[in-house]
Amino acid sequence: MQNVKRYFLILFIILIGIAPTACKEKKVDYANAIYIEKMEATSTEFGGQKYKVQNIFTKGSWRSLSMKNASEGVQIYFLNETSLGNSAVLLGTNKIASIVVECNQESYSFYLNGSRTSSRKCGEKIETKSYGTMNTLFFQATLKEENNFFEIESVQFFSENGQQYSVIYPEPLEGKVEATSILTPAEAYQPSYVFDGRTGFGWVEGKKDAGEGETLSILLQKELTIDGFEIYTGYQRSLSHFEKNSAPTKFAVSMDGGQPVITEVSSSMGSQRVRLPSPMKGKNLAFTIKGVRKGSMWQDTVISELTLLNGPQRYTIIDKKFEEMTRDTINKIKGTVLAQVVGNQLTWYPVELSTETFLLRPNGSFVMFIESSDGEGTKKERILDGNWLIKSSGAENAVIEIFGRDKQIEEFTSYDGDPYSDDWGKTEKTSQEVIFSEKNLSLDLIYAEDTKAPRVEIKSGRINLVSPL
Repeated sequence: MQNVKRYFLILFIILIGIAPTACKEKKVDYANAIYIEKMEATSTEFGGQKYKVQNIFTKGSWRSLSMKNASEGVQIYFLNETSLGNSAVLLGTNKIASIVVECNQESYSFYLNGSRTSSRKCGEKIETKSYGTMNTLFFQATLKEENNFFEIESVQFFSENGQQYSVIYPEPLEGKVEATSILTPAEAYQPSYVFDGRTGFGWVEGKKDAGEGETLSILLQKELTIDGFEIYTGYQRSLSHFEKNSAPTKFAVSMDGGQPVITEVSSSMGSQRVRLPSPMKGKNLAFTIKGVRKGSMWQDTVISELTLLNGPQRYTIIDKKFEEMTRDTINKIKGTVLAQVVGNQLTWYPVELSTETFLLRPNGSFVMFIESSDGEGTKKERILDGNWLIKSSGAENAVIEIFGRDKQIEEFTSYDGDPYSDDWGKTEKTSQEVIFSEKNLSLDLIYAEDTKAPRVEIKSGRINLVSPL
């Protein structure tokens, strides 16, 4: 009996001795970490924090909404750690030697700096040192009927000697994002869009003038200390959007109704960093517009993206309203022709050497790709993207309004003349970009009577959806 007591006494002492060590959190090496500027997912499964995109760097996982044939994924934007003390935000990292992505699909597409490299197997180590500086990574999978969601359990970055890097990313905090006014239609310009990771979406104030005096408010569930922020001012969906809409140049920043601090920002594309004179701590953060650079066409003032800072730590806000709006869209389209289209990527081949792809997502975004070639050196690519709203929807007909950009790229490769000359095989590229509202552009989605196959016709007006026969 004495031996048993002695055994438990020794075991108790051992547990007491190791418990403090076991409970310690892993220390973060901020000096050698990989910094993520922002992240965005094409869609996120319902469940609040359960499937949030930031889970790929911590416990849990990110999961897309369940869709048919859709190409879903996660895009990561890297931050250069050498610029953390500057107002100018430098992007990109050249520290990563290899990457491992754990996911639920047999394979996925791996895009680096906007260019597709190749298909990869989940769990495969990807050697990346030879690629040079990484500005963006995009992991994408095309969903199949039997496995119709994309789930990423983890993304790991490694150094040349095989050491796994710590990752500093915008940590998600629960709260509400509100504003004193919102441009109509409000669904397209919500305040919560400043924390969605997408610079193509943002909050647009709704006053008749340029918006001085309007306030963006962040109502947190728990107290937070911040000493600065990073911001994309203006409408950064495209250069044309940016120049033609207004952008804030001065804010009064306050916490819990305290004394505001006046901060100035430049009117320029890209992100910029502002450090406050002293840290602020509280639950209710307010950004009041005090100065504006007016747009060349519209007075509407826009903030596209925002990240809160405290030293090297970064924060974003998870607002339940964003998920509620997606749920609301899914409920609205039940039993209508839109239920056949939303979340179902449509691809067809109208003529030889031509491909058209169209996808309406439940989260209010859409994208359309049109690619064609004449087989003689000329390639054309057209990308239409932005957000969409339901104007009317029934069992056989629907009308949708779209907002966004129309980007057209044309490449011509010459093979005429002397094949040994410098000009032989030379490619010339031209591009143009317009805003839908300038062009009164829309897409007519109809079904061909002979094949019952959907197709999109670009016309003026709105998107008109007609049910198949």
